[in-house]
Formats: sequence, C-alpha cells, structure tokens
Amino acid sequence: MKINIKALTTVYVIMIFTSCHENINHKLEMADGCLNRNSVDSAYNILKHINPDNLNGDENIALYTLLNTKTKYIKYIPVKNDSIDYAIFYYKQNGPEGRLAEAYNYKAMTLYYDRGKKKEAIEYLKKAEEIALKTDDAKLIQKIDDNIYTINLWCNHYNIALEYGFKALSYAKINKDTFSIAHDLVYIGDAYAQLNMNNKAMEYHLKAIPYSKYYDKKSLSILLGNIADYYFEKGNIQKAEEFINKAIQKNPTAYIYSVVADIYIEKGKYAEAEEIMSKAPKTTNDFELLKKLSTQYDLNRKSKNYVKALNIADSIIELNKKIDNAKENDNLNDIQAKYNREMMAQNFKSQIIYMIGGLLLLSLLIILLIFRQKYRNSKIKHGIIENRLLINEYKKRISEMENAKDHSISKISNLEQKINVLEDKESKTLYNGKLCYESILDNNTIVNWSAKDLNDFVDYYKYKDLPFVSSLDDEYKNLSPKQYLYLIMVNAMNKDDATAEKIMGISNVTIRSIKSRIKAKKVYHPSV
Repeated sequence: MKINIKALTTVYVIMIFTSCHENINHKLEMADGCLNRNSVDSAYNILKHINPDNLNGDENIALYTLLNTKTKYIKYIPVKNDSIDYAIFYYKQNGPEGRLAEAYNYKAMTLYYDRGKKKEAIEYLKKAEEIALKTDDAKLIQKIDDNIYTINLWCNHYNIALEYGFKALSYAKINKDTFSIAHDLVYIGDAYAQLNMNNKAMEYHLKAIPYSKYYDKKSLSILLGNIADYYFEKGNIQKAEEFINKAIQKNPTAYIYSVVADIYIEKGKYAEAEEIMSKAPKTTNDFELLKKLSTQYDLNRKSKNYVKALNIADSIIELNKKIDNAKENDNLNDIQAKYNREMMAQNFKSQIIYMIGGLLLLSLLIILLIFRQKYRNSKIKHGIIENRLLINEYKKRISEMENAKDHSISKISNLEQKINVLEDKESKTLYNGKLCYESILDNNTIVNWSAKDLNDFVDYYKYKDLPFVSSLDDEYKNLSPKQYLYLIMVNAMNKDDATAEKIMGISNVTIRSIKSRIKAKKVYHPSV
C-alpha cells in the first residue's frame, strides 16, 4: 500500500497547531483563574511561558494583553507600553463589558503609576466606572472605586476621595471581602485626616485596628503612627507612646521617628529629640517630609536655635507651595464632573424611559379595569333586567291562572317560589339602591350621597319601574344621574319642587337650572 507522505505531513501540522492553540487557551484560562484567586505569582509564571507570537485569534491576544498588564501592575512591574490598548479595542467591539471595564482600569493605573499621567488615568477610570456600574459586578466596582479614591487623595481632591472611600467600603461589605474592608477603613480615615476632621479620622483608624493582620508592616506602622500622632495632639502622651512603640516594632519610618521626637519635645527632652531625628530614615514622599520639617522646626524653635528654625520654616513654605501647585496642576474635577454629568444624564434618560413605560402600562391597566368594570356592571344590569322580566312574566301567569279560576296549587306555588328566588337575588344586587330609594320616600336629604349612591338609586328604580325609566330615555338623551333623580322624584314619586329642593339640598334657582338643562336634552321626534 502506497502511503501519501504529503497528506500525512499536512494532518500532522494541523494536529500540532490545534494542540498548541488549545494549550494557549488553557494557559490563559489558568492564569485568569489564578488572578481571581489572588495567586499572582502563579499567574505571572504561566504568562511568562506564553510566547505572544504564538497567540492565535483576536480574543486570545486581547485576553493575554489584559492579564499581562494586570499581573505586572499587581507585582509592581512597570508597564511602559500601550499593549493594553489592544484589549480595550477588542472588548469595545465585542464585549463583554466587564472585561472592557477591567482593561480601562489597568490602563488607568499603569498610566498613573508608571508614567505619571494623572488626568488621562482619571479619565480612563471614569470610563471604567461607568461601564462597571452596568455590570453589577460588585468586586470590579469596588476595585475601580478604590483606584479613583487613590488618585484623588494623592492629587489633593480629598472630598472626592472620601466619597469613593465610602463607596468602595460599601461594595467591600457586599462582597464580604475583609481584606478590602480593612484597607477602605484606613482610606476613609486618611481622607478625613487630610480634611482636618481629626476626630472622624481617628474613628476610622481605630476601626481598622482589628484588621491589623491584613496590612503589611509598613502600612500597619503608618496606621499606628497616625493614631499615636492623634493622641499626642490631644495631649494623651501615654496613649501616644503606646501606639508609637507598636509602630516602631513594625516598620520605623521618617514619620514615626518624627512623632517620637514630638513626644520628647513635649516632655522638654530636646537632646533626645535631636538624637531621634538624626537617626530618622529618608522620607519617601512629600507628606513624610512635611512632618519631618515640622518636627525639626518645632525642635529648633524651642531649643532657641532661631536661625535654623527660620531656615526650616522657609523650607516648609516652599514645600507647601509645591504641594499647592501640584493640586492646582492636577485639577481633576472637570474631568470627573464631565463623566458624572454624562452618567447622571444617562440614568435620568433611563428613568424617564422606565417611567413612561410604567405610566403607559398603568394607563393600559386602568383602561382594562374600567372596561372590565363596565362589562361587569353591564352584565349585572342585563341579569337584573332578565330577572325582572321573568318576575313580571311569572306574576302575569299567576294573575292569568287566578282570573281563569285555575287554582292549581302546585303550579302557582312553583311560580311563587321562582319569583321569591329571583327577587332575593335582585334585592342583594340592588340593596344599596333600595336603601337610597327608601330614604327619598322618607324625604331625607341626599347632600352626603356619593356618585355611587346616585347611580345605585337610578339602577334600582330602573328595575322597579323599567317602563317609566325607558320612557325617560326615549324622551331625553344623556341624562345625568342627578337629572334622573329629579325626574323620578317629581314625575314618578309625586314630590313637588319644594320637597325636591329640600331632599337635594339646593335652592330654587338651582332647581330651575336643572329643569332648564333637562329641557335642553329633550329629543324632538319629527311628526310623521
């Protein structure tokens, strides 16, 4: 048998390609799962063994660039390229929205931390927020809210930071994510501190203490140092020392050394304070530097080293100017306000659509109920008319039998029984109308009658004396219940106008007006 080598080679290549393709898919799924379980190192190792040149298909490329950027961001590996843009482009065209929100989120944070582009970062975060809110993914929304908090805090927009700190905390509680709850409590406390709302800051910093195991040494040291500083400012040196000792054990920073020096200065131990400050490590940010300079200024002023104190004061002024300039240059309010307005407009539009839909549905329901009620009333009326016709027919037969001297007891008894059943059924249906009729018979006023009472009276009288009411319908068109009432009282119940006035609780002028309107409804039949 001759073997086709060329055909086998083609099949082999296809099998190898398919196997590689499935293997890459599997690796991407594994990396994604590791990141969802916070196994960042495992995800990083998996992604390292994927050759980007072997990626096949736009979906795989998009997922790889998203996961790769996400992993590097979490591991503090700088991302200086725009590869994440591919994921944004793909998910924008194809979805899902959750992936697009994630891509915007990590694009924003790499721009902020790795390139210092704050305005672009906040713009991408607002896009991420807008999309994430549509997904109802509480974990994703919480992550984005945390990042919006961070950028606003470091750009000195403390009120906005506080707002998003609370938003993030609420979603962390929904997720029952104790790690995020721990950090969001600190974030809220830090925002309050920057707003000089020290009591509120202390409240949330103390709430964070039970979550100490969720902080790294540096973060816990800063938290303990902030609490120690608060107690020091309040004059509670004992508490301040308690917390500062804990902070030093965790991770002594320039900020912590400054708080310790403050305590020595307060006790008048200037030499010890000087020694502590000389051992302080380098500051890592402007806030630590400001705290260190403030402590050194206070130490030199109280040590009567005024020249050095003045020089330090100049440095403090320059640093504050630098911070203020950064605040002015990093004004992110306009960008955020723009997206907030757009989200509000979109929400308002959605609410209007839902409201209109609801009103249309309600209107339709009301119309259906009205027709149902009319049909029901019409059915009841027709039923009562049929009953009344039967009653009259049975009475007529009894009368004819009696006139013909046909005294068949069984026949008459049977007809009387039928009449009783029909009258009992009729009386239940027209009970209120009958009460209204009897009230008018006694010349009682109808001032407190409702529209239903008027209609019930007319319906009752219609079945009591159908020929008379039918004659009114022939003679007039579209009589109102009150006009029916007047004509029935005067023409059928023999009430004079004075009695009608009393019963209806109206004046003679009004009676004349009713009569005039009734006359206007008179039907004129052309003579034949």
